[in-house]
Amino acid sequence: MSSRSLIYEAVVREVNHEVYVEGLVFGIVDDSTKDGDRMTTHRIRKAWVDGDGIGAVDSQGNEFLVIDVDQTHPSAPTSLHRLFALAYLSRRES
Repeated sequence: MSSRSLIYEAVVREVNHEVYVEGLVFGIVDDSTKDGDRMTTHRIRKAWVDGDGIGAVDSQGNEFLVIDVDQTHPSAPTSLHRLFALAYLSRRES
């Protein structure tokens, strides 16, 4: 987890009790540079509330910072609480 990619216009999705985040990504993901590419993370395995947004690590070890949630997407209000719940359950230890 050497770098943290930023996710804008994020939409949180739940599929088969697993949480994913889709959005515009800026940074390095799976050793590939993303510059505003719309993509979906791998399964989120850990999340936390960060000073600038919601931090998350996916199942491949990519670290993200969700800083903008797409409130216009119909599933955003109903699925965002799943990411917050995951953040609460997997709080980072100091």
